[in-house]
Amino acid sequence: MPQVCSLALSGLVRLSIWRMDETVEELFLLDKSLLRYKDELMTKFHSESRRREYLSVRTLLSKLAPGEPVMITYNDDGSPRIDGYSCSISHTRGYACLILSTDSSRPVAVDIEQKSDRVGKIVSKFVRKDEEAPDTLSQ
Repeated sequence: MPQVCSLALSGLVRLSIWRMDETVEELFLLDKSLLRYKDELMTKFHSESRRREYLSVRTLLSKLAPGEPVMITYNDDGSPRIDGYSCSISHTRGYACLILSTDSSRPVAVDIEQKSDRVGKIVSKFVRKDEEAPDTLSQ
């Protein structure tokens, strides 16, 4: 299974990361509930990688909220919204990540980046001045 990790960060917050190794067709076979997105997916996204990101995030959602018919919609600013939850989505080359909180009044956020020097150019966007960050490649 390509799920890299799934963590309960608290009683209310769960985070999961998916390694996107599958093709779109393999994702449909892996999770039959994804078939409801097939028509939209093929018209909305022209890139195979973007289709894989879209389906991988929804696979993560079905794992973090099993048995619940939850849908991801988007605010006017493009941020994801799931009724009854606070959520955040991120992807980077080959990985998708979803954080979900059952406390919709307290926002959560996640960002995942491929390890590279490129991150150093935007470090000020996610590391405050009072935090130490000797470099962006340290673990």
